[in-house]
Amino acid sequence: MLARVGNRTITAGEFLDYARTAGGRYPWLPDSAKRMLLQDIIRRDLMLEEAEQRGLMKPAAVQALRSGAEDELLVGAMSDALAPRDIPVSAAEIDSSYRWRKTEYKLQVIYAPEPRTADAARSRLLAGEPFDQLALRFNVTGMVPANGELGWVPGGAMPEPLDTRMRESRIGEIIGPLRVGSDSWFIARVQERRPAAQPPPLPAIREQLIEQIRDRKRRAIIQRAIESLTSEYGLKLEPGGAQALFMRANRAAGDSSGIETPADAQTVLARYEAVNRPATYTLADALADLQGPAERPNFSSVPALERWIESRVVRRLLLIEAKRRHLHEDPAVARGIEDRVEGAVLQSLYDTEIASQIQVTEADMRAEYQRRVGGMNPRPFEAMPPELREQLRSLTLETKRDERLKQFTSALRSKYPVAVNEALLRRLEWPAAQLAPGAPQG
Repeated sequence: MLARVGNRTITAGEFLDYARTAGGRYPWLPDSAKRMLLQDIIRRDLMLEEAEQRGLMKPAAVQALRSGAEDELLVGAMSDALAPRDIPVSAAEIDSSYRWRKTEYKLQVIYAPEPRTADAARSRLLAGEPFDQLALRFNVTGMVPANGELGWVPGGAMPEPLDTRMRESRIGEIIGPLRVGSDSWFIARVQERRPAAQPPPLPAIREQLIEQIRDRKRRAIIQRAIESLTSEYGLKLEPGGAQALFMRANRAAGDSSGIETPADAQTVLARYEAVNRPATYTLADALADLQGPAERPNFSSVPALERWIESRVVRRLLLIEAKRRHLHEDPAVARGIEDRVEGAVLQSLYDTEIASQIQVTEADMRAEYQRRVGGMNPRPFEAMPPELREQLRSLTLETKRDERLKQFTSALRSKYPVAVNEALLRRLEWPAAQLAPGAPQG
């Protein structure tokens, strides 16, 4: 135990975990950095003690936060399990990607949200309808420009398999339909090809190319894994399900947030197998998802609704698979869940005691101005242009909130005893120097 704050304890392991990810925020000598970080953790725990005593968040709200955080973290953990972020990239892949950049392609595309529409567009192209006219007819979702003109695109810049086909096709050849990602289909043609401007030297953009290649490979792996999951769990969209959601949205005048009815729970949008038992995704489930942070679908398109329903069920399958693999028992996931919940509780208390209590006056701004320019010969306060005054107002607000936070947590120290194991703090080694360049800063 490194410290005790009221009924809470701060362990040496917890402290070092924070230090490893927050080293960049404490750019001082190790002894000073350790004490500053520990004081911040103590202030956090003081506020958590106060929030708990006040009962700021009801158990139902905390449980909803915890459930949402668990789902989000498990989906991320599952994605990492399917496709690790450190996928190897070979020298040959880097050289090829660099070489592709030396050619540009004038690309025109037709976008479709589902394969039937893409097939229909291709059939009409083969029947002789001009590409330009069909692009204007089909590109109505805003996903691509209405005329389909993407301009000059360097090799390697488009998602696969569109990029490879773009580089390998003949001028004017109809490409596709090609499935890109989970819910997009493209028909394309290369109108012209030309040498690109000389790219920077390979050593200067090598790391950038590695990340692009790695990201492309990771996306492909995840997409194949999702296709395998949907097959393994027998995901099937219910005929008429998307139309039911479409009609439900129309009944609410384009807004699906209307009051749920008993019939919503009986209206099946998709079916799948969950742990050896049949399961369904209903209209009620969809309405609940729409009330959360889920991206809203395009209600004007039935194919887009089908893809959205499929994406929500795929998320459920990822969660089922994550728990089957016991990823929810990972200590990092458990810690992440608690961090999310504690963050929401802290924000609630901060808004109540700090943010809502601070007002910035002209006198405050003058004092902040003098504090920041002391010893210089600045222009008069009254001569500041409006944009600088707004910046100064923001800085003044930040300063006053920091002062109020320190006052508030100092007062809490008399309410919740704080004890620090000074001998242990001195022995702990500050790990910031061990961070590699570019390591995440929490």
